[in-house]
Amino acid sequence: QTFRLDELCGLLWAYAKAKVADSPIFEEAIRLLLPKAESLDQQSVSNIIWVLATAAGQRGELIPGTKELFDALLAAMLDMKVRVDSEGAAMVIWAFWSVGRFLDAWTLYVRTLSDGRHPEHGKTGFNKRHAVDGRQRYYQTLLMETERRGDVAKQVFLWKQMAADFYARSLRAACLNCAVMALMRAGDREGAVEILRQLARTRLGTGVSQSLARRMGLEYDLLEPANIVDITLRRRPQQQSRFEDFHYKEASVLETVVANATPGDPSTVHAAVENVGLKEVWLKVAGGEKACVLDNIITRHRPKLILEFGTYVGYTCSRMALQVSQWGGKVVSMEMDPVNATIARNHIELCGLSEVVTVQLGHSD
Repeated sequence: QTFRLDELCGLLWAYAKAKVADSPIFEEAIRLLLPKAESLDQQSVSNIIWVLATAAGQRGELIPGTKELFDALLAAMLDMKVRVDSEGAAMVIWAFWSVGRFLDAWTLYVRTLSDGRHPEHGKTGFNKRHAVDGRQRYYQTLLMETERRGDVAKQVFLWKQMAADFYARSLRAACLNCAVMALMRAGDREGAVEILRQLARTRLGTGVSQSLARRMGLEYDLLEPANIVDITLRRRPQQQSRFEDFHYKEASVLETVVANATPGDPSTVHAAVENVGLKEVWLKVAGGEKACVLDNIITRHRPKLILEFGTYVGYTCSRMALQVSQWGGKVVSMEMDPVNATIARNHIELCGLSEVVTVQLGHSD
């Protein structure tokens, strides 16, 4: 009782970070916090939800009382009695997902974070220059789970929301191209064509859009533009966010590739990526001598399946796919960053290798 509630939440956070999850302090804290859930500040709410989810993972089961406290805190957030900040939103969404409450995470996102309602960083003692933009983390969690579930409607909703969060036209187009890919994989030709028509109406289409249209037996330039632009896509920030700024290198690669590469010609895609790395900014790609080493190993062993951890912009996995496709091989590449995954999928489609490479979004575990 000598602790303030925020100090108690901070103490529990320290226990969880130290991986001390079997202490009775957790049960006692839940008992104290449950009747005061609505009085917690936004940082304490995100901390305690993350702490209890982390402790549950370490214990292998929920701590008694966790469900009831989660229910109370979720109700407070949905009623807007507590408004978590950007980083806190990412923590909360991950926590609900990790304890098997994905639909609660989805509801929280749709009702409090979508359609441009992304919160500022709310911690005291920080300014915007130090702020953490949680979108990268919560888009990762949501897209990873919706793809795992095969829920195409939610995937398309998220790709549209991501597109609307970007200022750069190239990134907006890349997200919508990913939505088209998701619909095509699900066999929803009508939905895929409609988004291509949206791209035509907004003049966002790229060589990737043209490639996707050709895969459906259509000519992108002959598509009739949509009559009405999707209300989500009408939204555009006035400037780049920290979420976008953090990916300035990858965005510049995307712009260069889209502007200079020839659809269906992987060599032009690789040359464009290499050109950015050599002349503009250092890129973490396996080019030059490293690429030769990989090429030689693959030629020697002729693998049927390659698993890559870290797709980045899709340079290495598309090079490997170009080789293994000759004998019917496949490449699966795992990427945690949703923006990198978006860019990589566009580059791979531009190479004409989408049937060979699968970019799996999310954690390896």
